[in-house]
Amino acid sequence: FSKDINWEKYKLEAIRRGMLETTNNKYYLENKYFDHFIKKRYNKLKSSDKNITFGESPEYKDFQLFLDVAKELGFKVNVFLVPLQGYWADYTEVSKAEIEKYYEKIREIAKTNNINLIDYSKYSYEPYFFKDITHLGRLGLLKLQEDLLKYNKD
Repeated sequence: FSKDINWEKYKLEAIRRGMLETTNNKYYLENKYFDHFIKKRYNKLKSSDKNITFGESPEYKDFQLFLDVAKELGFKVNVFLVPLQGYWADYTEVSKAEIEKYYEKIREIAKTNNINLIDYSKYSYEPYFFKDITHLGRLGLLKLQEDLLKYNKD
């Protein structure tokens, strides 16, 4: 089924629409998001994440619990490593070392649990991959759809 889909055509359309929706900032964030959540606080947000850490977090235990329950129920799990939005992370000065700790922790959990990891960390600086600072946008969701079809054809 996914072989019949013209992914390149949809990618070009996602880029075209992304270009129209991200005209008021240099971070490739959707205009309405930037206007509502960032514009008034923009200067205050500069360097605001320079002390953030990702090495330890209760969310990793929550993630493991989810995987344990899924395994017990017999579910096939695909994990998507969604990266930090690189342009915004640079503005807020998230440490590259801390970002890598997050990526490595997710990779380690996936490997330990023998689950399929679809790693999007290389898309951190891909324009239109995000709609805001954390959620996948047009290109990200398109890639997610393509990968879900590819990895779940059984």
